[in-house]
Amino acid sequence: MPGSVLLCAAPWCAVSRRMALALAGFTAQNEGARSFRRLDVDAAPELLEQYGLRVLPTLLFLDAQGRERARVEGECGEAELAAGG
Repeated sequence: MPGSVLLCAAPWCAVSRRMALALAGFTAQNEGARSFRRLDVDAAPELLEQYGLRVLPTLLFLDAQGRERARVEGECGEAELAAGG
């Protein structure tokens, strides 16, 4: 089973909005390769502590068991998405 990519973001953050658009495009091109989800840290502030988030947006790359195997803080490009962090 493939891993997951979680975009930890906030709706007020311009970089988070750009990353959400980039992730949506990447998801459409790579359907079935990974599970992609967006987490709104304003709606669930406990995620900040749970995942140790210091920067928005943060992409978390999780393995099939849900363990973090990589993270990218701030804006990233398609190459980093494809490489899995």
